[in-house]
Amino acid sequence: MKRLLYLLLIPFLGLPVSAQDAPANLLPPEKRSANFDDVARHLDLGGSVYAFVDVDGDLSRLMTHVRDLIAIFKDDAPDEVGAMLGNLNFEGILDVLGLGSIQAVGLSSYQEGEVFRNKTFLLLEEGPQGLFRVMGGDPHPFGSWQLAPAGTDLVWEQDLNLKAIEEVVFSILNQVMGPPGVQMAEGVLQQKPDGLDFTWKELIEKLDTRVVAIGRIDPVQRITVPLPGPSLQSVIYEIEEFDEATAVDISAEDVPGLEEPPMEPVAEEEPPVAIARENQPRMIEVPLLDFYLSVENMGWLVDQAAKEFENVQEIEKFSVDGWRGYGFAGQMPPGAQAYKPYLLHEVDTGRLVLVSRPEFMNACVANTGGIQQDVDFQTAVQGLPNQGNGFTYFSPDVVDVAGAVLADLAEGDPDGQKVLPWALGVLGHFKKPQAIVYANQPDGVLVAANQVFSHKGNFFMALVPNPVVLGAMFYTVLMPSSEMASHAFGGEPDRGDAATDLKDIGLAY
Repeated sequence: MKRLLYLLLIPFLGLPVSAQDAPANLLPPEKRSANFDDVARHLDLGGSVYAFVDVDGDLSRLMTHVRDLIAIFKDDAPDEVGAMLGNLNFEGILDVLGLGSIQAVGLSSYQEGEVFRNKTFLLLEEGPQGLFRVMGGDPHPFGSWQLAPAGTDLVWEQDLNLKAIEEVVFSILNQVMGPPGVQMAEGVLQQKPDGLDFTWKELIEKLDTRVVAIGRIDPVQRITVPLPGPSLQSVIYEIEEFDEATAVDISAEDVPGLEEPPMEPVAEEEPPVAIARENQPRMIEVPLLDFYLSVENMGWLVDQAAKEFENVQEIEKFSVDGWRGYGFAGQMPPGAQAYKPYLLHEVDTGRLVLVSRPEFMNACVANTGGIQQDVDFQTAVQGLPNQGNGFTYFSPDVVDVAGAVLADLAEGDPDGQKVLPWALGVLGHFKKPQAIVYANQPDGVLVAANQVFSHKGNFFMALVPNPVVLGAMFYTVLMPSSEMASHAFGGEPDRGDAATDLKDIGLAY
């Protein structure tokens, strides 16, 4: 009998296990979005956030509606504007911008230790085009990982191809204004900036570049900086108050028979006394931040600046071992004399380099890659691609410095003291090593990051301070529907109903 009961129970005991181990209910290929697999292979499925949106063709259809809407109002516009609107090819402009090639967007987040591994992928029909080319071409190993010395707290590296913007602008001008618009823009680019011996066109041609910024907080050295405040000097005039509203001007011509008495000499009043008070700005001490900034292909700008610097005695001319430029230690204010900045041209590479002090410069150009041995850096980049077109990193020490500055700002301010615990608590959430990688792909753009918030938190943080959203919500939710109708539609009854619908949309939002 017991054996019979066991045989009957086995199928039921196996049911929960079978349901738990069953794969996700993925639609068969014939019902699945054609872009789903291409996006999903770049993301992490099964975490706290997964989102996929197929937008293939949606933007083009939206532009069709925009074109139809403009056609309705085109006749009411001035002739020049109407002709320009009639020439607009919205689908063509989307393609030029690179937005028309967006086929799908995907997001994913899952927790990895104390941070979230966040990924965003844009599937593009022919890879990065238009404005997406501004962020560079093929991905590459990050040069900042080798330049940054041990103890670095901030790293930012980004490819920038601003020539791509020129191509986009000229393509749109050609569509909207034709050859005259292109010629006008060409004329502007052939002009030279004031005091410099090159044209805007020549500058743009060199702006296929890479920017690297490295910062390290000095644990010992500190500098004194002023806090934002009122002007340095205020002048207060002691003037006796006089109520002009109660003054009455009566003359002999206004009252018959009244003769004006002879004028008696009046003692000359002393002029208002001006009291000058010096409002010295409040000063606080902050840790010295050593920095190294390099911009590829832009070193020639240092040579262009020679005429501006050659007659300034406090500026040191520098030239040694393939480096030439200028030192500005003699121009530092008293509170920042620990800085000895140099603006340099590295002749062999053509890089422009701005550095805080020679010793930090030497630590960077030694190319030891010391940052890769830092535990915080290793934690921040764990699981992220080691090559791409953009990279950002900051250490927990940055949060400590920000908290100390907030505490100094709140000192002596009752309201600031009330808010300070909350602000420090918010900052405390960020006290973890974090990094972001931006990488072009053959089929799109991938952004991968280790951050303290998942995509849910990032969306909330981006939404809350948006002034456009807040303004729209205030207008649609707090303002009565009747007042909305009078403001927006002149109080017409049929459009007033539309205003009520708009208010309902705002409430729903």
